[in-house]
Amino acid sequence: MRAGDLTAAQADLQRAFQIDPHRATAWVASGHISLLNMDYEGAINAELRAQAIDPTIAESYLIIGKAYQGIGLSASALRPLEGYVTYAPDDPDGWLVYGQALLAEGEAHAAIEMLGLAIALAPRLTEAYLVR
Repeated sequence: MRAGDLTAAQADLQRAFQIDPHRATAWVASGHISLLNMDYEGAINAELRAQAIDPTIAESYLIIGKAYQGIGLSASALRPLEGYVTYAPDDPDGWLVYGQALLAEGEAHAAIEMLGLAIALAPRLTEAYLVR
């Protein structure tokens, strides 16, 4: 995906789908573009297609969690975010988003724990301090 040029990235992605519509990474990229465009349902649908092909792509779980957060369905975000931090425990962004979803669901103690993990991994992750 071309950085900073979503239109070009979408065109590249369409060419990739023409070559191989069953490539999970193309669906992950499609979901990422949808998320950036705030098309949360499109992001969820693309990531579910990616997971149907390859359920081990960790980024897919994070994108689904962020998309559910985007449409205000924090409870639905929890399971994919739990999956993400299981597959990618060293990514502070995953712990941050997971903590935000827990906080939105009223799980303050668990949220503080997740945000603490994010901070431990990235002490300069300003957003984690602001949410915690």
